[in-house]
Amino acid sequence: MVALIHETLKDRQPYREHKRISALLRACSFEITRRTLWEMKNDPEIAAFGISAKEHLDGILTVLRDLADMLESAEPHKTEASTIHAAAALGKQRFQQGYRVSTIATCVRLLERAMYDVLQERFLSLNQSFPALDFKRLHESLALQLEVAQKSFLESGRAA
Repeated sequence: MVALIHETLKDRQPYREHKRISALLRACSFEITRRTLWEMKNDPEIAAFGISAKEHLDGILTVLRDLADMLESAEPHKTEASTIHAAAALGKQRFQQGYRVSTIATCVRLLERAMYDVLQERFLSLNQSFPALDFKRLHESLALQLEVAQKSFLESGRAA
């Protein structure tokens, strides 16, 4: 019996701390950004606008940081005013760059795809107490940011 226990435990992996989604967003921000930029570069509609990788990079990193901050905050169901302001500024900026309102949604979709793909690849390292709620909060915050960016975009069009 003792030999069986030793044999079973022989190849056992050491315990790894399971992380919250916010920690994975921070730890994997480079990979999420890299994949998003690749998707944007290969999307004919987005590539046609000639926005530099640096401009896209700044926006992606800000969104990822804001999402991680939101999940770690005392009120994780609430999107910060600074995040809303950044989304509105992005909508106005994209209008000035000649985007269409649907292109903003495409950018968010590509970011979500990259983010969820990276998180799925690391799913077993997630703290399993929170993922459904955290994923729901991520989606709600991104949807709100998209809505604000699109409204700002449309308001810029009316003012022009």
